Amino acid sequence: MLGLYKTPLTASTETGPTSLFSDVLFQDNRNEGTPTFSKDGKTMVFARGNTGKKKGKGNTADVDLYVTRLVNSAWTDPEMLTISDSAAWDAQPAFSADGTTLYFASNRPGGAGGTDLYRANVDRAGRFGRPVNMGRDINTPGDEMFPYVSAEAKLYFASDGHPGLGRLDLFVATREEDEIKVENLGQPFNSRSDDFALVLSDSTSGYLASNREGGKGDDDIYFFEPSTQPTLAQVPPQPKRDTTTKTPPTTTPPVTAPTRVARYFLSGTVLDVNGNRPLDSVRVRVLDADQKPVGEALTAAGGKFGPIGVNAERTYAIVVEKPTYFTKRDPFSTVGKTIPTEQLVKPVTDTTFYATVTMDKPKQNLVINKLFKIEPIYYFYDKDNIRNDASEELDKIVQILKDNPGIKIELGSHTDTRGVSIYNLDLSQRRAKSAVDYIISKGISSDRITAKGYGETQLVIKNAKNEEQHQLNRRTEFKVLQVQ
Repeated sequence: MLGLYKTPLTASTETGPTSLFSDVLFQDNRNEGTPTFSKDGKTMVFARGNTGKKKGKGNTADVDLYVTRLVNSAWTDPEMLTISDSAAWDAQPAFSADGTTLYFASNRPGGAGGTDLYRANVDRAGRFGRPVNMGRDINTPGDEMFPYVSAEAKLYFASDGHPGLGRLDLFVATREEDEIKVENLGQPFNSRSDDFALVLSDSTSGYLASNREGGKGDDDIYFFEPSTQPTLAQVPPQPKRDTTTKTPPTTTPPVTAPTRVARYFLSGTVLDVNGNRPLDSVRVRVLDADQKPVGEALTAAGGKFGPIGVNAERTYAIVVEKPTYFTKRDPFSTVGKTIPTEQLVKPVTDTTFYATVTMDKPKQNLVINKLFKIEPIYYFYDKDNIRNDASEELDKIVQILKDNPGIKIELGSHTDTRGVSIYNLDLSQRRAKSAVDYIISKGISSDRITAKGYGETQLVIKNAKNEEQHQLNRRTEFKVLQVQ
C-alpha cells in the first residue's frame, strides 16, 4: 500500500534519503496520500483509504479526509474530518496559504459531474466549516481534482472537463472583479498524458506529477522553473516500501513555455427526422470513447444546444433523449480538426464545432412487425457464423436496445434457394440464433430478442441468377415486436 514519505531537498531537482513520514500514521492495509499542512505546520490533513472496499450508492472507493496534529514533537492518531462524507470519495486536500480555507476534491451528491472541487472555512480554533461547492465556473461534468492555492490566491487544479491538451490538464483560476477566469497552463506543464498535483516552491518554480512519456515509473514527480521544461526530481536509489525510485533524466535543453492554447467546443441542433422540425427540451449528452460523460445540456428554442467543452484529437458520442422519441446516438470526432500550436496567434483561441442530430419518429408512431431501418446482415453460402461486417451492424442494434430499454425485436434469418427447403429452414434458424447469441453476449437480456428462421420462404430476389443476387437472399433482418 502507499504511505506518506519525506525527503530533504538539497537542490531544486536533487533530494536526500527518503524515509517514512511517521510510524504513527502509516497503516499497512491502507493507502495514504496528498498531505497538506496548516500555516504553522502543526495541523496536517491527508487522504486515507482505497482498501478495495466500496461504500455509498455508487459503490465508491472508501477514501476519506483525516486530520492529525503535532503535539510535543509527535503526530497524534489521525481522526476522520467531520466534513468528510462517509458515503462519498473525498481526497486531495490543500490548505490556502493563510490556512483559513481547506480545498479538496469529492464526488459527493449535488456536484456538477464526476469529481468536483470544494472549500471549507477553518476558524482560529482549527474547526472546519460546512463544505461549499466551488461552482460551475470551476467544476464541469468531468473531473476536477488536486487543488492548490498559491500565496497570490490563484487556484491551480487538474481537470479533464475543461478543454485541454490531453487527459488531466493543469489549469489556473483567477478572479477579476466578479468574474472567475479559468486558463489552461499550456505546454510544457501539460502533455497528452495526465498532468496534475502542481505545487509552487516560490512564485515561478515548483513541482507537478505526470505520467507523460519519458518518466521512470507510472506517475512521476517533475520540477519546473522559468525557461525550463519540467524535469524529473532526483532521488538517490535506496530501499523503500511500495514506491518507485525516480532518477534524473539526461540533460534537458531549456525551452520557453508557450502561452497560447486552443479551446474546443461543440454546439448543434436537434431535429425531428420528419420535416426537419427543431426539437426543444431534448436532453443532449456528450460521452467520450470510454462512455464517460463530458457534458450535458437541454435544447432551447430552435433545437439549439451548447457550447459543450471537448478536447483535441478525441472521439465522442452525442446522445439525444426525449420522451416518446427513440434515443439517438451519433458519432463526433475532433481528430484531424484541431489547430497546430504553432498556428495559434492569440493567447486563447476558441473553436466551436457544429453538429446536427435527427431524432427518429415518436415511439407511438412505430408500426409493430415492421422492419428497422438498419442494413440486414449477410452470410456466406451454407454458413451461419457472424461475419466481421455483420458484427458492425449488430453492434448498432445492441446500442439501440441499450439506449431504448422498452423495445423488443425479432431477428429473422433467411437463405437462398440452393439446397433442400427443410435444410434451409434449419440453416436459417441457426443463423438467427447466432445473431441473437452475439447480441446477448453484449449484455442484452434474452427476453428482448427472438430468433426466427424463415428458410427460403421470403426471398428478396425470387429468381436469383448469380452469387451476388443469392447473397442478398442470405440475410438477417430486424423487426420491432414491442415498444413500451
